[in-house]
Amino acid sequence: MELSKQACLTLILVIAVYMDFKCYKINNKLIIIGMCIGSLHNFVFQGLYGLISSLLGGIAPIGLLFFLYIGSVLGAGDIKLFAVVGSFAGISFCIQSIAIAFSIGAIISLVKMVRYGIIITRLRYFTEYIFRLIHTKKLSSYHNVEEKKEEWIIHFSLPISLSVVILCIFDYI
Repeated sequence: MELSKQACLTLILVIAVYMDFKCYKINNKLIIIGMCIGSLHNFVFQGLYGLISSLLGGIAPIGLLFFLYIGSVLGAGDIKLFAVVGSFAGISFCIQSIAIAFSIGAIISLVKMVRYGIIITRLRYFTEYIFRLIHTKKLSSYHNVEEKKEEWIIHFSLPISLSVVILCIFDYI
């Protein structure tokens, strides 16, 4: 990824992480600005191919992750932030970013569960959720999104940002 794209995307991600930690939301203005900058940059430097790549990269995470939003596993801001990543770097980079972000998120989750001593509680909650899902055959919210217990929440903008940094360090594009 070109240095100018990395710099713009990094700035957007840093602001998103700050917003996420401060108010548990990522402002839509930031998302729109990010998608516009990513699309414009790709159009200017790669023409129509770059614009199409940017648009597809922005749409792909929404389709891939929509059911996680329905189940309140991911917030809308997290999915839109993946869309910003895709608009800068395309589908392939975005999918790799999703995989790495979920791996980082799993590590953070495990560390938090150990730190707060809630591994058994969370595993029991997850098991009950799966049984409820099988029994009712209805996708419901995984947790109460209004209940913001620090030990239960992962500000997923951080794993998303770290995944982008990792991919850029290894010079994916």
